[in-house]
Amino acid sequence: MLKEEFNQRMAEIGRCEDDVERRTLIVNLTNDAGEDYDERDLFSQRNEQLTADLDKAQKANMDLFLQVTAKREPDDDGGKGDPPPEKRKFEDLFDEKGAIK
Repeated sequence: MLKEEFNQRMAEIGRCEDDVERRTLIVNLTNDAGEDYDERDLFSQRNEQLTADLDKAQKANMDLFLQVTAKREPDDDGGKGDPPPEKRKFEDLFDEKGAIK
């Protein structure tokens, strides 16, 4: 129920002069408002569950990120890592004619 509808129904109850009709309007308003509160409670519970799931997923992602980015010791890969590149000497950069190799 929207705020405008609620205000209209309350105004209708205030203008009603028949006690039986007023009680009927109040009961109808109470039932509709109760459904809205039940729906709000359901949404609140679902929101809490989704927030907890999101936190759990973010923690798992951070754990994986830290595992991937952790610095490895040279012995960690069992010697299968790429050897460090060889430094080239200045003399090896040019051929006999002075052109770049």
